[in-house]
Amino acid sequence: MPAVNREALGLMHSPELEPAHAKPPRGRVESPPRQAVASFDAAHTAAPRQEGSSVGSIAATAVGQLDAHAVVGQVKQLMGGWLVSDDDCEHAVGLLQSLPPREYAKALKALSGSGELRTLCESAPAGLRRALAESAVQGGMTTMDPERPAPGLRDPQPPPQPALIVNLPSIPRELRQVIHAENVARARRYEADFDAYVDAWCAKVATCKTPLELRALGPLAAPLALIERGIDADDLAAGRFVSIHRQLGQGDQRATRAISDQVSVFREELTAGGFGLDFQVKAQATSKAEGPAHAEGAAGGAFIARGTLTQDGRLIDPHAGNEMVLEAGRGRTRVEGKFDFEGQLEAVAAEAGGFGVELERKGEVTFKVPVAPGFSVESFVDNGKATSGAALVAQADTEVFGTTVKLQGKLGFTAKAVDRSHSADIGGPQTGFFGPMPELDERKPWRELPRARREWYERQGFSERTWP
Repeated sequence: MPAVNREALGLMHSPELEPAHAKPPRGRVESPPRQAVASFDAAHTAAPRQEGSSVGSIAATAVGQLDAHAVVGQVKQLMGGWLVSDDDCEHAVGLLQSLPPREYAKALKALSGSGELRTLCESAPAGLRRALAESAVQGGMTTMDPERPAPGLRDPQPPPQPALIVNLPSIPRELRQVIHAENVARARRYEADFDAYVDAWCAKVATCKTPLELRALGPLAAPLALIERGIDADDLAAGRFVSIHRQLGQGDQRATRAISDQVSVFREELTAGGFGLDFQVKAQATSKAEGPAHAEGAAGGAFIARGTLTQDGRLIDPHAGNEMVLEAGRGRTRVEGKFDFEGQLEAVAAEAGGFGVELERKGEVTFKVPVAPGFSVESFVDNGKATSGAALVAQADTEVFGTTVKLQGKLGFTAKAVDRSHSADIGGPQTGFFGPMPELDERKPWRELPRARREWYERQGFSERTWP
């Protein structure tokens, strides 16, 4: 290694690097005028380098040719003025990066003891602090955990684990703070990237057309627990550093909601927490017959067309068909039974003085309250589907050749909560939907599934049509 021309450098004496017996009393070293501070060009020691050259050029030309004495003196001059510029900091970092490991450690110890390292750490801009933190790795004082990409090929792909610098206690405190700030910045970038990944994954879920497509997408990847090695519990308890790990955007909750919404699409029902606009048109014709004790009976049929328009623009539960009606009563009190054309009882309704209640076979309960001649309000609740709602009903009755004709129109809304079985099956860290499905793996025919298992698969959005 060629000798360093100290006179050409204009370097100051650095007592921190001398033996203990020769160290003079501590005191502020007088800096020469700013005009005397010239940068060192290792290739031509007699020709000072112009200030403003890049850090890379300093490191490339000076590596292996500067020693701690030279660098400490130069950095002291750069940090010794009233105003430390970004160019001064860039030059100082470049000089430190140029040192071999043993000289780098000696220079840091000297600059930490005299205070110039603190000035450099506080004055350097953000981008240069990153280079200063990484200089500890280049100088051999610590190591850096490698960046690790997520295993497997996914679309979307979770972000890789960031490379964190090991923050060893042997590093001077000022530089440890810079390293910690850089690790925190990398952790925050990872958190932002992971949050964007969750958004992309949820958007991908919404494009799946069948439960099989959703299972092929796979569950949301788990976020990584980032740990800054070198910082122990005592450091955190003393408040010297803060934890770099934070809650990552409630990813599991958002993923569960995305799956729940998409399974509701597969099941052609309202999404949990959503609502829909209900409409129904009904025409009913019944013929009366006199019974004992002046009781009246009637039998006939009705045509019904109904549906629900969801807030996300889907038409669900569309129905157009006929039903049979049997009535019995006296005066304004009556009981009505509704049957499908296979003879199965669908609902029972009772009415007295315009007030009524209806019980459906599937569990829905509807209450009717008159509000004006020909108008009433209905409200309903269905615990099984976790739905409830209300509607305004308009009705007109007329007699045609002894047949009572009722025309009815209904307009209202339905709101849906999260039903208990759906929450249990889909909730949690998506284990319900992405859990084992042995019958699916074995390709068992839909009709051969036990009833309980078939109902469970239906809650996952499968049907005979989508079962493979």
